[in-house]
Amino acid sequence: MTRNSKIPPESISRRKFIAQTSFAIGAGAMSGPYIVRGQNLNSKISVAAIGAGGKGSGDTDNSAKCGAAIVALCDVDSRTLEQRKEKYPDAALFADFRVMLDKMGNSIDAVTVSTPDHVHANAGLLAMKMGKHVYCQKPLTQSVYEARLMREMAAENKVATQMG
Repeated sequence: MTRNSKIPPESISRRKFIAQTSFAIGAGAMSGPYIVRGQNLNSKISVAAIGAGGKGSGDTDNSAKCGAAIVALCDVDSRTLEQRKEKYPDAALFADFRVMLDKMGNSIDAVTVSTPDHVHANAGLLAMKMGKHVYCQKPLTQSVYEARLMREMAAENKVATQMG
């Protein structure tokens, strides 16, 4: 191109390029801290297991395999808790999920619910009400009413839920 030739309309001037890239860099620098504020991107998810035997042992083990830290185990059978404590020595042990959620609430990010069917909705609703993400075994609930309550609670508290 010679000095007198016209610049094609699809090209960009040096001044416009510098202005646009400066704006993009400034916007990224200003918004970046707000995007990641409060998130420790290197930390593990802290999971509590409600129901530690049978299917609950598999759910707990799979959570750990995926990189979660198992911080609490809850089961009504003390023998099951003692057996699972061997695999997860740092986990706190509880016989009542309500006590576990009350005492460990600030230390828990998510819970697995692998209990007898009639406990699923109660345990899941209480955990979601506290802002915990929930993985619940099937059947999710005993009635359509409970299922609707769980759906509303999950949306209200902006938590992720899944039924196994």
